[in-house]
Amino acid sequence: AIAMESEPPSPTDQRRAVLKEQEQEALDVIKKDICVWLTNVVGHTVGLNNFWEALDTGTVFCKLAKQIQDRAENSKCIPMEKVLCNTKAEHDSFQARDNAANFIDWCRKLGVPDTVMFESNGLVMHTDDRRVVLCLLEVGRHASKVDMVAPQLVQLEKEIDATEAAEEQLEERESGDAEARATPSRTNIAPSVKAQLSPGSPTAKKTPQKATKTPQKATASLEKQVLDILQQCTCKEKITVCSSKNAKFVLLISNKRYTLFARVLSDRIMVRVGGGWDTLDHFLLAHDPCRGVNIFLSTKATLRNSDKGVTSLHATTSSKLPSPVEETDGQEAEKTHTVQQAPPPAVNAFIIRTAAVIFMLQVFLFCVYFYGLRTPVLIGALVVLVIIGYQYAQEKIPTQVPLAKKDK
Repeated sequence: AIAMESEPPSPTDQRRAVLKEQEQEALDVIKKDICVWLTNVVGHTVGLNNFWEALDTGTVFCKLAKQIQDRAENSKCIPMEKVLCNTKAEHDSFQARDNAANFIDWCRKLGVPDTVMFESNGLVMHTDDRRVVLCLLEVGRHASKVDMVAPQLVQLEKEIDATEAAEEQLEERESGDAEARATPSRTNIAPSVKAQLSPGSPTAKKTPQKATKTPQKATASLEKQVLDILQQCTCKEKITVCSSKNAKFVLLISNKRYTLFARVLSDRIMVRVGGGWDTLDHFLLAHDPCRGVNIFLSTKATLRNSDKGVTSLHATTSSKLPSPVEETDGQEAEKTHTVQQAPPPAVNAFIIRTAAVIFMLQVFLFCVYFYGLRTPVLIGALVVLVIIGYQYAQEKIPTQVPLAKKDK
């Protein structure tokens, strides 16, 4: 007997599983950055291994709020109301829930949006790490406004914003220079404005030097890595890179336009899309159609050939995909041999033909009962019906497959 081949998971289930895994990896990168930030600011060791144990009492959050308030010095952008904290709160206690609730109220006054706000039970019961991390990242953005040390992702956001602002100023200056060169007379322009518009002036040379803080070689290397990954797309309409400059990519995916800012954090390529962060792998898996198909095909190939299976998503997209119907010569010969040794059972032709003739006779008697047997047309109709029924029965009788002769 031939062992039945285990069916691989459906493409939808497989895509959801890998999406969930990639999403958790992206969250772990952000969580690690938040842990380092909390350790530096609060002075309490927080890591991926003790994330919940260090935070679920809420005392670290209350200390964080106090540190930001002390740094703000009555700043209008930071609420200065005292955040009540029970430092003796134990795990999974009402005191821990009170500490979390007090911190949540302070975050709402700070301006943290409800979309990233967690609940007390989500912290105490360890069920909502995503919202906890995103809420702390938003608090870090507000803390950076009072010149307080911020998470590295927030620092990268500031670097990106500064780069964008410098590029906009450079474009405005270049457009101003073009308009100034097109103007025939400049006698009425003030000397200070002339100095700014002059291409050789010192003022015009300072702004381009502040365009980015990232080393040029590191940026070029990052751009090359991102472009190599984007070129692994196997869709009919591949990903179009409209522009790439200073690790900023404008992509066209399935007739949708995306603007990505790529940076490296914890040895992972992170992309800023809109106002949030994501890993490049998870972003492409969620938006590039061929990534989900490649996952399903690689899984199916792995189940068929475990020794040669593909386990890497990038490996499947950068090389020729194994066909889901590919089989070895031995498997084809085995299946052919199986068909020959187990032909379909023969069907008694006499029974089928007899049933067809009886059916036709019933039709003829029905006609005779209503119309009478006075015309030869009915007789001819009977003959025709019997012939049609006989031919129909002949077509429905399966041809018996002869057994393959055994090799001597």
